[in-house]
Amino acid sequence: MGEPKARILVVEDDPLVARMMLECLRPLEAEAWAVHSGREALTEAEAAPPDLILLGVILPDLDGFAVTAKLKEKAATRDVPVILVTTQARIQDRVRGLEVGAVDCITKPFYYEEVRARVLSALQRAAAARAAAAEAAGPTVPAAGIQGRLQEVSLPNVIQILEVERKTGTLELERGGERAALHFDEGQIVDAAWKDHGGEMAVYRILQWTEGAFRFDPAAAGAAPAQRIQSNNQHLLMEGMRRLDEGARLLGELPPPDRPLRTTPHLAAMLAKRRPAADLKQLLDLIDGRRGIGEILQALPDDLQALEALVRLKEHGFIEAS
Repeated sequence: MGEPKARILVVEDDPLVARMMLECLRPLEAEAWAVHSGREALTEAEAAPPDLILLGVILPDLDGFAVTAKLKEKAATRDVPVILVTTQARIQDRVRGLEVGAVDCITKPFYYEEVRARVLSALQRAAAARAAAAEAAGPTVPAAGIQGRLQEVSLPNVIQILEVERKTGTLELERGGERAALHFDEGQIVDAAWKDHGGEMAVYRILQWTEGAFRFDPAAAGAAPAQRIQSNNQHLLMEGMRRLDEGARLLGELPPPDRPLRTTPHLAAMLAKRRPAADLKQLLDLIDGRRGIGEILQALPDDLQALEALVRLKEHGFIEAS
């Protein structure tokens, strides 16, 4: 016998759009069906939890955010991945969706290939999270806790597993001699360490890791890490995703990361008239004709802020590739 088909519940108030989504999913050979209201979705999901829910935000009774929040309150449905489908492209809606527990957000009008790719990715992440959680609960896991490689289980999945298990302790990461750490209290990230930096900025830098080893070291009873981060895990993951997308866009406007950057005489003339702010001076000191963008970003706590500044400097003719 082959592997069982994935079960996908589509929740969409417009019957035509619902049929389009079911048609879009057909090549995946999944068992997919549709309902047209939030309350129907809750009833269906609680009766027989699907493997994934494609959930419209605009519904005739409960909106998609409320439905997602209610799904996460129930033990039977809290681990079912939810992808929101919305007509809004605002980042606030994506953030709100992740804050209530959605794993992704698709904007209408959508492309069939994009929907299928996002659905497959969410199903694969959920399967990896279940496998990692099962391994962590099994007898083969070292007493020190969960461990593995980020090439096999992504960091967001590891974070979600620790949140579900309400773990307290430190997730230690190592990549080519570089070390970092995420500190958890009852499954929530409360602090982080990357180089000499901590707090949320360190979390966002660590979330860029896609390879390396990780090991979770549980804290002794009553020894929860000190809390410096107030944002919940979903907000951190969403903001990390936004920063990655925006960073990739900004990098596309700059020279290749390995090309050394240097300042131009035009900048020297400008600096002769006024002193730069402290954070800009810190960046300019790194633009010495020897370092590329990648090396410059590694020396600064906020890579996105640095990229934005580099793009502005390039647009004004203040920097160039050597």
